[in-house]
Amino acid sequence: MLRFSLSFVIALAAVAPARAQPGEGGAAPSESPRPAAPPSEAATERAAVSSADGAPSDSPIAREGARDPAPSELEAERAATERAASTRPASTRPAATRDPDYLRAFFEEVLFLAGGTAWYWIEKDDNSVDWDYDAWAQRFEREAFRFDNNRFAINWVFHPFSGSAFHGFARANDLSVGAAFLYGFFTSFAWEWLLEFRERVSINDQIATPLPGLAIGEFFIKLGRYLHARALTPARRAASWTLGFPVQMHRAWDDRAPDPDERAQLHGAFRVAYGATLARGDTGQRFGLHTMAFEGRLADLRGYLRPGRRRTFFADAELADLRARATRGPGGGGFELEADTVVLGLHAQDLEDAPGGLRGAAGLVGASIAYRYARQSYADWTDRLGVVHLPGLALEGHLFGGPVALHLGARVHADFASVHAKAPFDAWFAAQPEGTRAKTILEREGYYFGWGLSTESRVALALGPVELGVRTRFGSWWSDEGLDRSQEEVNADVRVRDRALDVATWARLDLPRGLQLEARLDLTRRDTDVAASVRTSRTLRRATLLLAWRR
Repeated sequence: MLRFSLSFVIALAAVAPARAQPGEGGAAPSESPRPAAPPSEAATERAAVSSADGAPSDSPIAREGARDPAPSELEAERAATERAASTRPASTRPAATRDPDYLRAFFEEVLFLAGGTAWYWIEKDDNSVDWDYDAWAQRFEREAFRFDNNRFAINWVFHPFSGSAFHGFARANDLSVGAAFLYGFFTSFAWEWLLEFRERVSINDQIATPLPGLAIGEFFIKLGRYLHARALTPARRAASWTLGFPVQMHRAWDDRAPDPDERAQLHGAFRVAYGATLARGDTGQRFGLHTMAFEGRLADLRGYLRPGRRRTFFADAELADLRARATRGPGGGGFELEADTVVLGLHAQDLEDAPGGLRGAAGLVGASIAYRYARQSYADWTDRLGVVHLPGLALEGHLFGGPVALHLGARVHADFASVHAKAPFDAWFAAQPEGTRAKTILEREGYYFGWGLSTESRVALALGPVELGVRTRFGSWWSDEGLDRSQEEVNADVRVRDRALDVATWARLDLPRGLQLEARLDLTRRDTDVAASVRTSRTLRRATLLLAWRR
């Protein structure tokens, strides 16, 4: 996680405003590629958005940038981008109008499968433990489709990030979000159905690979485009080759220069933070933690939360968020990751400049797909949660009145989830007669697969340099019965239910040079019920002080 966070810091530093350098024609890119703007217009070049939860920010909202670029910087940058556009080969078309390369995307997916196949057979001895069949034809039987019982990290880290690679490389070939999703889905299906023909087809892998792959992959593919469009200095090109590798590789292959039109279309806001956390579990034991966090939003909507009146229907995943938080200390450690992509929707805004900020309103209604991962192991608290938020309702609203702004957001999803239930399950199992066999995923790994519903609401009030906010999430999940990997051996297919409540409150103060001080309180509550006979309730409380830098 340290390498992950440092890479983001380097990349953000690379895209931050800088002094003009010889040969590059000027300063770092600002958020608008419009011709030389008067000071009043330059003052509207703001970073968009700050987002939620475990990361240091909790509402996807517009916030003022670290500083307003001077008119001279806008002129210098305009000259640099125009020079880059003028040196583009005549055969190279603008990034936004490039034709999809379906064939190259297909062969790249085949390369992923080839690499995975090589690994699978190199590690034959380990993988053969999961072999169920002698012949491929047996996979046509109904019993061939089951939930697997792999480790939590395999199912909720390896598979989602494999899906993000499948999706991201397809998108880097300029495929639409729908076409890229199909490429990712069928690549995953080919792996499960054809290459692992000796194993049962894993139902959970078919859900937890392509859908989280879309949610995660959309953020990183947009980050790659964002960095490439601003890659006018060596530092920015280095950031583009690392964090935006699929995009940079394909555009270097196609000899595509940074495109000022794409830069005008794509808006980004990022935040990195470091701080200290004091936590307390059910036993009352207190422990300290170091906390590192990242959050970002990328909007592929021209003029997003900038002055102007617009109404835009979109259907190519134009809005993507990513949030991450890592904690470590004598009491243990944890990692949380969230990705949320609004796949389609309607965005409308009517905004104008006003003293101290903007005046007007903006709103969005759409459908989002999201992914959530949490794994924590502290002195008296252990939790694992993996959730695929299936396509659901996304709502956002923003009211601006100069230095005062109100930001609202909500999500409603049906879910596919895995929830940690080891302690209550072990207590139930210990009371059962000898010979009892429950789900192997619970017996071996201490978690289960299930379905459920979740909601989220966010409210933030900005008063000049101060912001106060709250984010509340609620989830209810129940286990799936009858599809365990070794269902024939199960004689006590126990039902497990969980309810989860997460509440975060914060107060932030903007400081000079893009810095921000934040104090936040997090409450996490988990209620588990095994067979309606063993019930547990656990609570984790955290108080955190963070120093953040935002771009």
